[in-house]
Amino acid sequence: MRGARAWLGMALAALGWAASQQAGSELIFVSCRHGAPGFFLLVGIAGLALALIGGLLALPAWRQEGASRGTRFLGALGLLFAAFIAFAILLHTISGFIIPVCAA
Repeated sequence: MRGARAWLGMALAALGWAASQQAGSELIFVSCRHGAPGFFLLVGIAGLALALIGGLLALPAWRQEGASRGTRFLGALGLLFAAFIAFAILLHTISGFIIPVCAA
């Protein structure tokens, strides 16, 4: 069961990244008025929250005593994947403050 939670954690982190990217960049092309830095911040926080929840779901699989090596590896992979995704979301959020609205 813990292996399934680790997979769910990776999927949730990827969902946070996809939602953050789509809302943060694609909606700007639809309407430039949504490009305020506060909007990027809210989208980034929501994406980071999903990535954090994904990492927390994978954590028990990595820390479980007596689990198979595969389950522990999957848990560690889920944690690293969630951290990588969180970094990508953070960079995407920071770009909303650096690049002028509707410049792309």
